[in-house]
Amino acid sequence: MTYGVCAGLPLLVCVYWFLPLTSPANESPYLGPMQAIIAYVLLFAGYAEFFYHVERSVTIRILVELIPYGGAGTTVDAIKTSYPQEDMIFRRLQVLEKNGFVRHQQGGWKLTAKGAILADGVAVALRVFGAQTQADRG
Repeated sequence: MTYGVCAGLPLLVCVYWFLPLTSPANESPYLGPMQAIIAYVLLFAGYAEFFYHVERSVTIRILVELIPYGGAGTTVDAIKTSYPQEDMIFRRLQVLEKNGFVRHQQGGWKLTAKGAILADGVAVALRVFGAQTQADRG
């Protein structure tokens, strides 16, 4: 992901230099490219923060669950008994419902308008940055 962003930086500068833009005579010619690079890097940093916040919370929780087993290790089934996925999913859905992103209706869960906007935004961000969902990585 970082390699892709770094590879795109020269392209960003080249596009800026070849666009027919006019700037005031007293403005430095380097100000525009610097602003573009800063905006580009900040956009990436925001995406990376969001991605790693979501990704790492589950990963760290699983690491904590492995502590009692020490060097002996354990199986996935043993981890599942102490880290029930169904309960985790239900609790997360309850939080989403409390915050107005989903609603429980007729035994199922549906996106609200607020939830649909967020979900569409995340889907666009995944496509823009070429990120994979958890299911795609498996």
